[in-house]
Amino acid sequence: MKKTLLAIFLCAAITPLFADGYGSRKLNIDIYPNPKFAMYGDSGLMSSTVSSMRGNTISGTNSLIQSECATIADWFLPYVYQTRKAEMEGRLSSIEASSNILRGAVNTMQSISEGTPFPLGVDSYRTLDTLVNEQLKLGSSESNAVRYAKNICVHELNPGKYRLLFSSFPKTGGSFTPDLTGLDDSRKSHGAILPLISLTAPENSTFMSPRDLDRFKLSAQEIMVIHALIANDIKTNLENQGKDNWITYKYLVDRKRDDFNRFLRNGGANEDYLVLILSVKVMNNITYFSENNTEITDAFLNSALDKVQALSPEEFTNNLNAALSR
Repeated sequence: MKKTLLAIFLCAAITPLFADGYGSRKLNIDIYPNPKFAMYGDSGLMSSTVSSMRGNTISGTNSLIQSECATIADWFLPYVYQTRKAEMEGRLSSIEASSNILRGAVNTMQSISEGTPFPLGVDSYRTLDTLVNEQLKLGSSESNAVRYAKNICVHELNPGKYRLLFSSFPKTGGSFTPDLTGLDDSRKSHGAILPLISLTAPENSTFMSPRDLDRFKLSAQEIMVIHALIANDIKTNLENQGKDNWITYKYLVDRKRDDFNRFLRNGGANEDYLVLILSVKVMNNITYFSENNTEITDAFLNSALDKVQALSPEEFTNNLNAALSR
């Protein structure tokens, strides 16, 4: 059991799907060693907890993710902003600022651990510190910097934590490759934008070279919104099929996002991905989500998509041209 604990709680430097431009930003994701499990030694409480959580619904695990990131955004992220601002202005030394932020992270983790079995760990908080500090140096307001880091917490860090947890605990069937038998790949019958499983591009898709794709000048926030749309589309498709398991959802989301990222890096012919890119460029021109670091929620995505779909072809083209000229 001790070896298992060590394997889980060591920081896992994995590369999740948050893309900075067209590259990948490496985010350090780890899990806080919840004291409640240490109290029970080798009783199997941790194993049974993980085993139970593997059966969670999509909305069940996503609710845990949202709740933890909301707590972090309510207190820790504003504290980081103000502390790093004091450092920038010379009111705190770098050592003092980092020490204060570490104490704030530990306090937040301990508080969250009272209601969440497996909170994000200290290296994840260091990642959030870095993200907020980057935004501060770019001149972002506190609210914008907090929303930016919260989006990454919700869409990248915390989902990555649960994938790490479910993949690293051998006594609970630690494989993260679910059984996809019985899933319908069709999108039309389930109101989906993308096929659920297939990575095959639609016929007659136009080839786009990396240079062609560079002309869209996708920002990090725009790519994050595309990733969120992919996740939301897969969630809707699975729920409409009555296949409401988070591990299946996360596996398919990561697979599709990886394929989209390869398309961005290497080019290719995929009309589905091109439509996503064009739609998000227009969406950004309408809502200014990049400038405002808008919180990326299902409600925002659905509302913004409705606005894009309500445009006439001429309005869509005009908004796209405006977006590309910004």
